[in-house]
Amino acid sequence: METRTEELETEVRAATAQTTTQEQQILDIQWKLEDAENLQRRNNLRILGIAEDLEGQDTRAYIALLFKKAFPDLIG
Repeated sequence: METRTEELETEVRAATAQTTTQEQQILDIQWKLEDAENLQRRNNLRILGIAEDLEGQDTRAYIALLFKKAFPDLIG
């Protein structure tokens, strides 16, 4: 009886250790994901003054045209 109890206690300790390790891995992955999202946002441009009714249209094409008009020397 005692041996079985000891075996179960050992299994519980192993499972607890594994859970702790997995929790730390999850926290690390969440931090890396948040960091990646922040880096991605940092490279985004905010363009103010564009009408919101452009949603149905090709926004990228509109912005490209806008930049070509605003900066003709920079964009060939």
